[in-house]
Amino acid sequence: EGYPTQILHGNSHTSGTWNAVKHWVGESVDVLFIDGDHSAEGTLADYNDYAPALGSFGIIAIHNINGEPGTKEAWRDIQNYHSASMKQGWHTARESIECPLNLDSKFGMGLLVRDPSDE
Repeated sequence: EGYPTQILHGNSHTSGTWNAVKHWVGESVDVLFIDGDHSAEGTLADYNDYAPALGSFGIIAIHNINGEPGTKEAWRDIQNYHSASMKQGWHTARESIECPLNLDSKFGMGLLVRDPSDE
């Protein structure tokens, strides 16, 4: 019942991690959750390396877009790429998540949704 879920721990920038992903899911994924090293370079590398594996319909979620400077910068670059290139079938949304405990934490989720029916 339900769908199988797999959490892989490792450095997303190594071929070993990507090979483990491909071994478990094949060549495409439905949901990609990026919660990386919070640098602009690392976030963009994760996006560029893994986004092509998204199936014809899917969601990419990028964590910490509201607080970490590098992740904020990468999210802006990713949004600008999709807006400027007028990619059909892609939608962007930003959801800000506040910490209910008033902790000094960085939250926020950037979402990219791919829907082929809009192409």
